[in-house]
Amino acid sequence: MATTNVTTTSTPGTSDVQNGLEFILSHLSRPHFPRNIMTHRLGRQILVHSVEEAMQYYKESKSLDCRISAYPPQPSTCSYVFLGNGLAPNLIMIDIDKSKFTTERAFELAVSKTLKIIKVELYGNPTVILSGNGCHIIQPIDAIVLEELDLFSPAVTGTDQPSVKFLRWAEKYLSNGKSDPMHNRTQSFGNCLLRVPGSHNSKCVKANNGVLEAKKTAVKILQKWNGQRPIMMLLIGSFHAHLVDQKMRQNQRDKRRRYQKYGAITGVVPSIIPWIEKLMTMSLPDYRKYCIWRILAPYLINVRKFPDDQAYHIIREWLKKCDLVKRVSFDVHSRSRYDIQSVRKKRFYPIGWNQLKTENVNLYNLMNE
Repeated sequence: MATTNVTTTSTPGTSDVQNGLEFILSHLSRPHFPRNIMTHRLGRQILVHSVEEAMQYYKESKSLDCRISAYPPQPSTCSYVFLGNGLAPNLIMIDIDKSKFTTERAFELAVSKTLKIIKVELYGNPTVILSGNGCHIIQPIDAIVLEELDLFSPAVTGTDQPSVKFLRWAEKYLSNGKSDPMHNRTQSFGNCLLRVPGSHNSKCVKANNGVLEAKKTAVKILQKWNGQRPIMMLLIGSFHAHLVDQKMRQNQRDKRRRYQKYGAITGVVPSIIPWIEKLMTMSLPDYRKYCIWRILAPYLINVRKFPDDQAYHIIREWLKKCDLVKRVSFDVHSRSRYDIQSVRKKRFYPIGWNQLKTENVNLYNLMNE
């Protein structure tokens, strides 16, 4: 890495950097070391085993771009597949880049809104660090390894590494989508690096004609964490719903591609699905809402290609038959219209027969009677 030429009238305040390092360490899980650090001079991560060793590298870099990993190295016995993270996502770091906003006011509003969301969702009071070109919001939480929960197995969520996915989701969710998208897409246990307060941002130093100046180039603490770790469970429900929604969307995309592939090969897109046609002849005492949302509306709109009014009429007549078995307790008009409009807009396809067996086994059994 090219070295930034630094001009200063005094030695950079190493005591400020050490105080900043110890402040950052107070947010991190124990043991604090060994842990990776990075500096401008190194240009890469390196494992250190103590504050003293970290400070030696920070001094050699003249306090430029001093960072420390938010997480320790993953256990050597862990792999990068499901059940392989071995780390709990116990620190949420939100990077808000000033360059992504057209005005200073817009940037400040994004930071303020993020702090408000964290307070509402987590009852949290995070550390806010001015990094030079934006700010880092650091919120420690009381977390667990999500890979150890059946609720987050690939069979349920359709994804592996839920702990890493949680870090990315939480950053975007708590910032209302205002976090740096590049940081958000790549964040992981291995590259979540925190700038050390008291150190200096080399980009700011370069913009300041190579002069190391505390007011213009130093990393500063704007707000200190209150020492409380909110429980991760406050976000678990929303995160799980997000993963399930993503899984459903992916299933729909896969199904759409299968339909398109079938049409490309045969020249005919299947428009009749026998088991769904059978369903529309049955009078069900339960699962009526589910049938409209997951089966009938997407089938009638996106497979049969019926206009909205015709699809609505078919669903309404089916519900009338179901009502004779057990009274329908929801608003037929609003529910049917909403689902019809939703599946047309999002181009959802109906659930497959085999998928029904795993997603709603009771309905599957009713269909087999």
